[in-house]
Order: sequence, then C-alpha cells, then structure tokens
Amino acid sequence: MPSGAAPRRRVAAGRGRWGGAGPGLPGQPGRVASRPGRCRSRGPPRTVRRPGGPSGARRAVPGPPAGPVRLYVRAAPKRRAFRDTGFCPPARRCCGRRGSGMSRAALYGGHRVNIAFVSTLAAGGAAQGAENTFRAFLAAGHAATFLTLEGQAAKGFLPLADTFPSSQGLRPVGRLFRHWQALSDPLALAQGASELFSDAATGLFRLGDAARQALSEADVVNIHWNAGILLSPDFLAALAGKNIVLTLADLGPLTGGCHYHLACRRFEAACGRCPVLRRSGAQDASRRNHGLKRRVYGLLRPSVIALSRWLADEARASSLLGHRPITHLRYTYPLDVFRPLGPDERQAVLRRLGLPPQALVILAGAYGLDCGRKNIAALVRAVERLRAALPGRALELVTYGYGSPPPAAFPIRHVGFIDNSAMGELYGVADLFVHPAVAEALGNTLCEAQCCGTPVVSFNVGGCPEAYRPGVTGFCVEPASEDALYAALAGIVANPGQLAPMRRAAREFAMAAFSPHKHVEASAAWMAAAETARSLAEYPGLGADLADNARQSQRLFAASDRGQGIRRA
Repeated sequence: MPSGAAPRRRVAAGRGRWGGAGPGLPGQPGRVASRPGRCRSRGPPRTVRRPGGPSGARRAVPGPPAGPVRLYVRAAPKRRAFRDTGFCPPARRCCGRRGSGMSRAALYGGHRVNIAFVSTLAAGGAAQGAENTFRAFLAAGHAATFLTLEGQAAKGFLPLADTFPSSQGLRPVGRLFRHWQALSDPLALAQGASELFSDAATGLFRLGDAARQALSEADVVNIHWNAGILLSPDFLAALAGKNIVLTLADLGPLTGGCHYHLACRRFEAACGRCPVLRRSGAQDASRRNHGLKRRVYGLLRPSVIALSRWLADEARASSLLGHRPITHLRYTYPLDVFRPLGPDERQAVLRRLGLPPQALVILAGAYGLDCGRKNIAALVRAVERLRAALPGRALELVTYGYGSPPPAAFPIRHVGFIDNSAMGELYGVADLFVHPAVAEALGNTLCEAQCCGTPVVSFNVGGCPEAYRPGVTGFCVEPASEDALYAALAGIVANPGQLAPMRRAAREFAMAAFSPHKHVEASAAWMAAAETARSLAEYPGLGADLADNARQSQRLFAASDRGQGIRRA
C-alpha cells in the first residue's frame, strides 16, 4: 500500500515480520505491538500491527484463533496496541510477556479462557456473588471452575481439600466459624461492628487432586472471600504464574483479621491491639496476620476488584493493597430468576403466603438474621411504631434467612432459608425491601430486590447507596438512626403511589447495572491486565512462616474445639 494511503477495511493474511502469520502489509508504515509469541499449540505466532499516524488512527483487531488469520480494522482512538497470542493452553504457556501471561485479545477477541474462582465458603452473600460471576463466565462460553474449602457437589463446586487432617485440628466450616467466634470479643460482636475475627486455622490444608488440576489449567485465578485459605503455603504454591484477581466483599483482605469495624483504622498502618480480639496486644494475631498478608500480596501481585467505590477507597487507604491496581465493579445477578411478577403471579404468591392482597408488604432478610451488623431489630421496632401509629393500615413484615427474627409485638411472617427462585417470588410480592445494616460493602439483597422491580430502603452506610439510585429506585436514610428509618417508612406508607414509578425504574436500573454480559466484559478486561503471581520459592522463609502461623492458629482451634477457651492470641 502506498505510504499515506488509508488503511484497508479488510486485510488479507500474510507473513509477519518474524515469519509468523500476520498482516501482509510490507510497505505499510506502522509499529509492531509487541514481540511474537512462541506457542506451537495453534500454529506459528502472529503479530498485530497498528498503523502509525495521529491519535484516532485505526488499528488491527485479531480474528478467530484457528484457521486463516483475518484482521479487521476499526476505529479505536487513544488505545494501546496489544499482541494477539491467541490462547496458549496453560501447560504450554510460552508467550514470555512480563506481567500478564494472557493477552487482552484472548478475552476481547472472544477466545475461550479458563478461570478458577476460589472462595472459602459455598454459601452466604459473598459466595453467592462469586457464584453469579462464575455462572456468567460459563454462560459467556469461557471455561470456569469454582473451588471452595469443602466443595458442594450439588452446585458443581470442587473442594480445595479432599480431607482435613485431624492431626492438625482441622474441621468443617461450621466449626471453623465457631473457632473464629471464640477468638473474638463478645462485646464487639454484640455491637455489630464485626462479625468475626478470622485467622489462619486452615493454613496447613493440602490441596486435593481435583483442585490442583483446576488451578494448574487456569489462566486466571479470581480469589473471592478467602478467610482461612489465603495463607496456605500449598495453595499459594499452586498460583505461581497465574493472573491473580482479588475480589473484595468486605474489609477482611485489608486487615489482620476483622471484616468490619466502625471505629478502628489500624489497618491503614499494621494492625495490632485489635479491638475485636478477645485477647489483644501490640503483637497479637491481627499484627501477625497483617504482616503475613503483606508478604503474600507481594507474592501474588493481585489486581483488585471492590464491590463499591466506598470499598475501593478503603482498599486504597490500606497499607496492604493501597499500592495495587484497584477498580470497583458490582456483582452480577441472574435477571431471569430475579424478575418482576405479573399480577396473577403476585396474587398467587400472596395467597400461598397467607398475606392479604390489600396489605403493604415490607420484606427484609439476610443469610443469618442473628447477625448484629444486619440490624434487623431496628426494622422490627420501626414497624412496631408504624402499626401503633396507623392501626387501620394493613402492614405485613416478611423475613427470610437462617435463624429467627427478633421478638416483636406483632406477627412476622418468617419463611426461613430459601433458594433463589423462592426468594425472587418474595421480592416480587413485596412493596418495599428494607436493608437496615449498620455496615455493608454493597448489599446483595438491595440489588436482587431491584432486579425484581422492588424499591429499597437502606441506611447511608458503606457502599449501600451505590447499590441503587436514591430517590429514583430507593430511599437513603440517615446512618444508624431508627427515627430516620421510621420517618422514611411512615412517608412511604402515607403515599404508596410513589412506589409504582420506582418499581419500573428499579428494574430498568438493574437491567443496566447488573447485566451478566456487561459484568463479564468488565471483569475480563481487568483479568487480562492482571500481573502473574511469583513463585513461593522466590520468597525464602515465607512458606515456613506461614506454616508456623497456621500451627499456632490450629493449636488455638483445637483448644476452642475442646471447649478449653482461648489461651493465646
């Protein structure tokens, strides 16, 4: 092509600069995006050229990874050129690029990518959000596995560990939580500032064969709620060379062990003297864990996804992750499961629940209703005041989740723990969903309710206001003020007509904000830009220190499991 001529719309395949398949533009001025790969798994390496010229010049975009290479040209101003390595199977990763071992083109070009999602738990808000992301990637055509500490065969989750060695005092997740609660100060738990303090009691678990295989085959490892597993030497050794993305669902990854605390900011330095620990001191468990996490993050070099701007700002303020790349991205939700109900469907569900059709239905729920941070008792008291002030108004409070709602002077319809399908029906019949949490990173329930077209109410705390559009799809209330919550509910009951346009707006907002397709696209871009984890062998002494810390935690675990209390912190 003559110099200065406009680039063609479609370019035939030819020989690249290093002999690989590439654009046949021998006279075209331009620059090579990067060195070629040396992967033989899909034929010779390919090189993508970006034509030179001013900002706004067109660039070449890779076509399918197999068959004749076709390059298409489209406008892409002020975007960096990238190299198309195709998709190198993990066993033959050979593109040699520093940082990311997977090209951005492998995700943007629609190629199949293998992602391992890791979570300590198989249930709960953070685990459900991770599962939603996992299933969205599967639906988009990527290969994905979901690994949890114990696994869950019914959902297709693989166990990280096949067995828990009894000699190390390891137990299933339920007893693990009991141990963490034994470590924590009961007063701090009662105040709702923190759910638990989590240490490394499972740090010496050995990866099962299925988990080791899944991690070996993965291009990206997306680590979600990871209390108890992140400081495992065996787990960390399996992550070497993988793109690591850390998804934050609470403050746990930023601290020495607590997951929420309203007053303490010691995580900005190095923790220690933890107000959540039953026994705290300058060199307590929070200080030890904080120091180990700092070294582990240096090993993993994670890119960070926070669920909200608030949580992203907390991560930037922390001494552990403040220097890492951080973005915010809400979870995705199954919009076909969480959907508005038609009039006939709604009446049928109301009859099944025994609710009067003319009642104003207020819904609240959480994975565990006894969690002080969820603050369900504040809502119960507000509804009690409403019913006393408006004796002629039919008000119904419905709750769901493990445990029981707080005692009340009026009947509460509690349906227990239910699956997503039944939960979607509950959201659909509710006139209002109320989430009175005193601390929250985002609020899955707020998002799910809007998917079903249900307006929401929350306190102005943490990332809650980012889960909806205050004044459009929900109501934002002064933080931790029961009087403000009561006033907001009284205003809604006095003018229920305002809820109809909010229902339509809530569904429209959810369709735009929680779309699985958009979530996969945004997550994939962040995953492609992630750095690769270093080998544990590059950090002499870290493995031994992690093992020693885990042994200390497991001695405490064994003592608490025998009911002997906490002897060391």
